[in-house]
Amino acid sequence: MLLTGREKTKITIETPKGIPYTAQILRICRKEREVSCAVEKDGGDDPDITTGALICAKVSFPEETGRKAGGAPEKETGGKVKKYIPETEIFRRGGFL
Repeated sequence: MLLTGREKTKITIETPKGIPYTAQILRICRKEREVSCAVEKDGGDDPDITTGALICAKVSFPEETGRKAGGAPEKETGGKVKKYIPETEIFRRGGFL
């Protein structure tokens, strides 16, 4: 979504056993330089307390740093992965546990 500018409402992946799984993309928030969204965790054949929890992701373009002579970037930038786990709450459909 960040690169294409087009909103995606579902995604299909292949499980380790080779079974296709399609998840709805929820809580999409698009800004000029970042996109965040979530998918709901499926319990599969072994549901537990985390079934239905929202798994959230946020991606953004790195800040522009300019270029030195010769075209090399002034400063190396890389993507950051942030993990958000509520300390006492697990997000569920329409509310909290």
